[in-house]
Amino acid sequence: MISPSKHYDDVSTLLGQLTRQHAVNGLHVHVEVFGDEQRVRALRRVRAWLPVLLALSANSPFSYGVTSGLASWRSVLIRRLPVSWAPPEFCDADEYHRTVEQLVTIGLLPSRGSTSWAVRLSERFDTVEVRVADAQLRVDDALLLASLMRAIVVAEDLPDAVPPPAELDASLWLAARHGMQARLFTPDGGIEDAWSATQRMMQGIRDAVAEQGDEEFVDEHLSRLRSEGTGSQRQLRAYESGGVQALGGLYREW
Repeated sequence: MISPSKHYDDVSTLLGQLTRQHAVNGLHVHVEVFGDEQRVRALRRVRAWLPVLLALSANSPFSYGVTSGLASWRSVLIRRLPVSWAPPEFCDADEYHRTVEQLVTIGLLPSRGSTSWAVRLSERFDTVEVRVADAQLRVDDALLLASLMRAIVVAEDLPDAVPPPAELDASLWLAARHGMQARLFTPDGGIEDAWSATQRMMQGIRDAVAEQGDEEFVDEHLSRLRSEGTGSQRQLRAYESGGVQALGGLYREW
């Protein structure tokens, strides 16, 4: 069913048959940042950590009632859309807005608010909108991701260096495929596992996490995530142990 609005009518017309095949749920987090230049700088910081955030949030291992073989099937579906996954490395707000306007002019987007980048500037609010995460199993899972995303946005000293575009794209795909068992490219051309990347990210945002009053919660929940697994891993364990009935029990538990 398509929501009754001109916007979604335009999106449906653009996407054609993809509209009827595209059923996804995600976690979108808005972080308020005043000033376009400040928002673009924050977008670049989030862009650098998109593979880590995707790996941590992986929670869609099934497709059409069977295991998909991927930790985040939703992310692969999103990749089919125009203007999706990691945004370009915009140097300033003018480049961001000019690029989006050109995409609308050429017909790749029905409107400025239709970009499907994993992080973008909101067209309605003074926020950076982080859209990389799957919908979560538990409220605490969602709060962890919101805390991490907010800290990245406000940590102005956090480096925003990323691997070359092809390697960043590869890291996102590997995060979607393997979740926290993925190996990811580093900005200096190295390779690290997802948990090492998470630790490196935490070193850069710990002060911001503490200033937001989230340090104890974030440390505790990251530790629990490491011991219990991501939502995707928990779902697969439940399904393997008791099929659909056990999976339903996991959903009702939270």
